Amino acid sequence: MMSWWLGTGAILWLVRLPAHMFRRSMSLLTLLLVLSLVGLLTQWALPSAIEWMQRARRNEARLALLQSAHWLERYAAAQGRYPELLPDSAWSVPSQSYRLNYTLSGPGYTVLAVPLGAQASDPCGSLSLDQAGTRGVRLASWSAQTCWSR
Repeated sequence: MMSWWLGTGAILWLVRLPAHMFRRSMSLLTLLLVLSLVGLLTQWALPSAIEWMQRARRNEARLALLQSAHWLERYAAAQGRYPELLPDSAWSVPSQSYRLNYTLSGPGYTVLAVPLGAQASDPCGSLSLDQAGTRGVRLASWSAQTCWSR
């Protein structure tokens, strides 16, 4: 009785290919399998990696906004008013993925982090912080609470 063990010999017997052709076709088949697996993993992992990068840059912007607000409050405590302009040393986003804007309005201020480049597709849009500590978003598809907590 013939053994149906699925080894190389059984596959060669079933397909009836010479051994040298079988080895050549298996290497091509292996290559195609590996390439398709790499493609599937890339398709699955790339959106996740982009989301994590956006989240990290958003954290940088939030930190820059909070540091700027802290600097502004220290200045106001020492001078009795908020400054007309912020010096460059008072704020910065190391990755350059956000541009920070400072607006003085009456007795208060608003600091806004506007996304640039790849960060412009972030669902949180622009992050804002005012003198009362109110955290907000502008042109965002997510809520302020979600953007400031993630």
